Amino acid sequence: MAIHYAVEQVRAGIQAFELFDTHLGVVPLELYKELFLPAVQRITNAVRNEGVPVIYFRRRRGCFARKYRPSLTFDRQSNH
Repeated sequence: MAIHYAVEQVRAGIQAFELFDTHLGVVPLELYKELFLPAVQRITNAVRNEGVPVIYFRRRRGCFARKYRPSLTFDRQSNH
């Protein structure tokens, strides 16, 4: 559902897609890698395949954020 929504936003003319990740640094590391990271990667890849840059907004920086850096590639990152 999220991928379909994201791709439809691209087709409607958005110039950039911002993905809000509110789970990074909140749930345990292994649980995040198992349940959330694959979805983040699939959504990001789907939007990029449409030629639109992705902005990644992680709500909490958390101690885990650095550990995911090699597996997450975004055009821009935003932190709060």
